[in-house]
Amino acid sequence: LGIGARFILTDKIEIGAGIDYSQVGFSYREPLLDFTWVNYSEKQQRLEIPAEIYYIPKQYGLFHPYLKAGTGLALNFNTVAVVNTENIDVNNAVPHTGEPETRNPARNLADPFIIAGLGCKIKLPHSYLFVDLSTRMGIRNQTVTEDPGNLPYYYFYSDDLFRINTLKFSVGYIYIFYKPERMEDSL
Repeated sequence: LGIGARFILTDKIEIGAGIDYSQVGFSYREPLLDFTWVNYSEKQQRLEIPAEIYYIPKQYGLFHPYLKAGTGLALNFNTVAVVNTENIDVNNAVPHTGEPETRNPARNLADPFIIAGLGCKIKLPHSYLFVDLSTRMGIRNQTVTEDPGNLPYYYFYSDDLFRINTLKFSVGYIYIFYKPERMEDSL
């Protein structure tokens, strides 16, 4: 979910900026000393502020395919993790489960990223529909190592250093606010 603005610089180049709400999630499962599995799932709610440049190599009637590149900043405002253990060894058959854990203190607030993608705009009267596929490659490490929380003590889990890379698929609508007028010749 987002809102943005695009500005036409030339017939082939546009620039844009916006604000997007996104939810990023990941899961993984790892063994611990051959007696238990640690299952970890995390969901981040983020406000992303991208700045992009669009290159439109050629227009095909109503279809305007484009390539895009850019950068942005993601502000992480809520991170929640669900962790549990599944024991393999019957001698240690006490699984650990619990409530979802807030991971905000263990995550960096700001995550700069690089954007690369492609898409297509479809011309409608006074507007466009668009389909867009892009990747957002995180630059900064997500883990704040000073605050592991209680996960290592109860679930035998500790964070590795990692970055978040996402694949984003968008379908949207662009409304054109300006109404160009024909300039009169002064001669």
